[in-house]
Amino acid sequence: PVPVLLACVLTWIASGVSALALGLSGIVLALQPDVLLDEVHRQNPELTQQGVSDDMLVGVTYVMLAGFLLWCLAAVVLAVLVFRGVEWARVTLVVSAAVTAALSLLGLVVGAFLMVLTLAASGAAIALLVRPESRAWFRRPAGR
Repeated sequence: PVPVLLACVLTWIASGVSALALGLSGIVLALQPDVLLDEVHRQNPELTQQGVSDDMLVGVTYVMLAGFLLWCLAAVVLAVLVFRGVEWARVTLVVSAAVTAALSLLGLVVGAFLMVLTLAASGAAIALLVRPESRAWFRRPAGR
């Protein structure tokens, strides 16, 4: 059904754009780590005294970028499975989109205004995947 297709397309686009942004952020971090470090130290000058090294900050940032990148890739795979009619993938994608929406809302609160895009995409995907015709399509007998 069209709502399932739209939810998958939204997921593919939002995940692709997010993965691209994460990858570019990783490249910028690799080429200019001082930009991140200067801002972090400006916002919290006591970090060094608290035992947080610059290497630790950069390492944690890479781990977070990698984790979010893997999440994007997982969402793409889930959307493929949803497109093929796999019910558990629909439920898992709804949960993933709900967590994405919550994190996007949190990002908006702290001033990351571009998170409005992931909030809108994840909210729309959830709404489309829980519609009655979408749920009914996943309950159809195999082979139909």
